[in-house]
Amino acid sequence: MGAALADGPTTARNFRGLFARYGRPLFVKRDNGGNLNHHTFNEVLGEAGILPLNSPRHYPPYNGGMEHKQGEIKRQFLARLSAETAPWPELQLTGELAGQDVNHLPRPVLHAHTACQAFDAGRPALAPYNRRKRKEVFETITQLAVSVARQDVRLD
Repeated sequence: MGAALADGPTTARNFRGLFARYGRPLFVKRDNGGNLNHHTFNEVLGEAGILPLNSPRHYPPYNGGMEHKQGEIKRQFLARLSAETAPWPELQLTGELAGQDVNHLPRPVLHAHTACQAFDAGRPALAPYNRRKRKEVFETITQLAVSVARQDVRLD
């Protein structure tokens, strides 16, 4: 959270720290914004063996889920704000707490578990995905995408 949208190098640095702290996911779902598609961010994903999964343009069922979750965090943020304008450090902490609030809500799709519980439970499943296995997954997905493109198959 910051006063402005983080640029590509800042986003790359932030994610590198998150990966070091929490581990590497196999995929990162991202929108088509410049900071998440910047070459420095792509380099961090490549170094970590993380596959980028870009939102398809103009496909509401995919993009709407992300927008809905952002709206949840914004509502939590606003609910935590005092009536007065808070100083920047307090606003930043309020944003972080709002994210924590949302991550600790039980979700029907997770069988009434929270996102934090699902994240922690999923960590052992990522253990086998070392650099070699991640490369294998990437190459398999790439081959499938090329095959679909050659057959001129539409997925929408």
